Amino acid sequence: MKIHKTEKIFNFPKKIIIENAFDPYHVENVHKNTIKKCDVITQSENLSLLLYEVYVFPKFKFLRGITQKFLIIKEMQGDSCVQFISIPLKLKFVSKFIIDVEELSKNETKYKATFFFQPFTYINRVFSSLILKLRNIGEEQRLKEDENLMNLRYQSLLNNFVDKPKCINKKMLIDEWFRTK
Repeated sequence: MKIHKTEKIFNFPKKIIIENAFDPYHVENVHKNTIKKCDVITQSENLSLLLYEVYVFPKFKFLRGITQKFLIIKEMQGDSCVQFISIPLKLKFVSKFIIDVEELSKNETKYKATFFFQPFTYINRVFSSLILKLRNIGEEQRLKEDENLMNLRYQSLLNNFVDKPKCINKKMLIDEWFRTK
């Protein structure tokens, strides 16, 4: 099993980070360079079942046709943790991604992410370091994109916008979402 950890300090309340991590409705719009499609199969207050189609080589535009589908089980655990279990539909490996946040002050939060990768096939075991490196490149890009969105979410919260689940979907543009009502 391969493990990768990321730690970062964000200047947002933990509520913003957790909401962003659990929200599947921003994925196709905000992460369009790494994720082709995100279908919500079912969702409850603390659990989501999703189908992601991700670009295998997101940094290489000429390889955009190569995608892989994943069944994602996303669970909110309390008010400080979101856990993702990713199962590729071809079942070559399974991964688990845990986002844990710790509020350091009112507007400062420590973000801790741990990624676990368990290959099932011999070829995935042999290339697991390369697979993890490619995954981490995509994850760095998604985190930068999420940071921009979290900043917008935080600014809207400061301007008395009431944030709700399903705040961004295919029918709403981000600028429309941030208009105060």
